[in-house]
Amino acid sequence: MKSKISIICLSPYLGGMELDALKLADLLSLEFEISLCLRADSLLHSHVLQQSKIDCKNKFSIKTFKFFSNFSLPLIWRLRRFFCLEKVNILIVFGSSELKAIIPASLGLGIGLINLHGTNKNVFKKSLFHRLIYSKINAHIALSKTLLENIKFILPIYNHQILRVIPNYFSIIDNVIKDEQRSNNIEIIHVGRIVPGKGQWEALLAFKFAMAFNSNIKISFVGSVEDEVYYSKINEFLLENEMQKFVTFLGFQKDVNYFLKDANVFLYPSYGEGLPGVVFQAFSFGIPILCFENTVFPELLETGFSFCMVENLNQEKLNHGLKKILEDLASQKKLALNNIQIMKDFFSKEKVLVRWKDLISEVIEKLNKS
Repeated sequence: MKSKISIICLSPYLGGMELDALKLADLLSLEFEISLCLRADSLLHSHVLQQSKIDCKNKFSIKTFKFFSNFSLPLIWRLRRFFCLEKVNILIVFGSSELKAIIPASLGLGIGLINLHGTNKNVFKKSLFHRLIYSKINAHIALSKTLLENIKFILPIYNHQILRVIPNYFSIIDNVIKDEQRSNNIEIIHVGRIVPGKGQWEALLAFKFAMAFNSNIKISFVGSVEDEVYYSKINEFLLENEMQKFVTFLGFQKDVNYFLKDANVFLYPSYGEGLPGVVFQAFSFGIPILCFENTVFPELLETGFSFCMVENLNQEKLNHGLKKILEDLASQKKLALNNIQIMKDFFSKEKVLVRWKDLISEVIEKLNKS
């Protein structure tokens, strides 16, 4: 009999974490009976409804919950009723703010609780209240070693808990585009929500600097506008510097690969990431990447990936880093092609699925012994 697993993501947004929840439901549905629990009328819920087809062999069910507070008796009651009716035995929770409702809803039901962490936490959660909440977690899963160390530092950790790194999987296909298939322009791309900290402003400053040495470059930004003030500042900068015809904003796109396949450089000066899926997508296309030295990026370099990293938040070094890549694009491309094999070796769907199966078996085994 298959384990019944509920993947819970009650966020109102549609970003990396939310799409990761959908992706994990897709993956685990190959081996388990999966329900994906979402916030009713959230952006993720709308995204799922709009999909004409979910790319998984075994469909998973969708359950939505309408609520106005992350900690309310109606939400706790609805969750508990669902867990009981569906006889759920494993919960995988994305995010932490809803744990204060999910944990009381699952008390006494013999459910294994896995908390997945995809971003760095900055606020300590070691108060008595947090200790009570987090003591009920059976496993903390991080997308990278850097995130796992962050979890150990920020959260209360207990001896009974499993701590493990399980990255996302990425489908590796014949992504490489031959140079003769590309346009004459050198295409630079950035992907991410348009908010401060994601690096669009820094990317534009570096792009402006590089334009003085290479007039044959263009840059595209893929991502939804989530800060209008920030976006207005960017547009004012483009007008003042007469750069509009060299810069394109494409908004949110379901198929980022469609744009990555034509890119020559992936410019990603984010202030910090957990395990940025779009960077791995760029790796799988063999695209030269330039980023700041922060959070998970040094770890990726140690793993063996080839890319360019400059001192964190140093705009001048970012400017010269982009100029250097553009001056030696052929060599940079050759190095970046090595990333495709690393993706196949460590981040394939099959290998990540095995890690999840092992983890779930271990959680269930520990529950049975307790």
